[in-house]
Amino acid sequence: MHATRRVRHQALRSAAAIAVVLLATACVDDVDDPEEAEDPGGASESSIESPGEYTCLLSPEEVTEIIDFDVTGVEPGGEDVETSGGSLVWEGCEFETDSDATVELSTIVDESGEPDVASYDAFAASGDVVPVDGVGDSAVRFRGSLFVKSGDTAYVVSGDNQHGEPLELEVLEELAAAVINAA
Repeated sequence: MHATRRVRHQALRSAAAIAVVLLATACVDDVDDPEEAEDPGGASESSIESPGEYTCLLSPEEVTEIIDFDVTGVEPGGEDVETSGGSLVWEGCEFETDSDATVELSTIVDESGEPDVASYDAFAASGDVVPVDGVGDSAVRFRGSLFVKSGDTAYVVSGDNQHGEPLELEVLEELAAAVINAA
């Protein structure tokens, strides 16, 4: 059953990748000046930028170095979820790789987009989480994601490997340490 689900998931990702290439090709064809056209064949290091107005916590090159897969794209990331500790909202970037692995690095924020350590503290005390030692001032794991507080900022570090499984805790910890060091 898991193999069937994985094959279906891979087929959907392949179809999505084909659609993106076709869309990118159509966009290039609509540009009169070839210098204004974007490269439809994939993102190079120089063409990957932070999405929208939100600044990514690490560069694609830094993420590539930690996870050993080439980052090929960056999308806005974030969620708004209800937990037994209250609402958690985070904003950040999701990095896509050439191997179908993904990494999301986000900051927990309040309604105005400012860092929100109080929501992290309530979540970390909720009992739904597993404490993790040695990362930041405080860290907890929940459903494959690592939530980390460092000073007056809290982060969410998550992702899936090339098989669609949550990243190993050691990789999440290394990503979190890099985010904290970059702050």
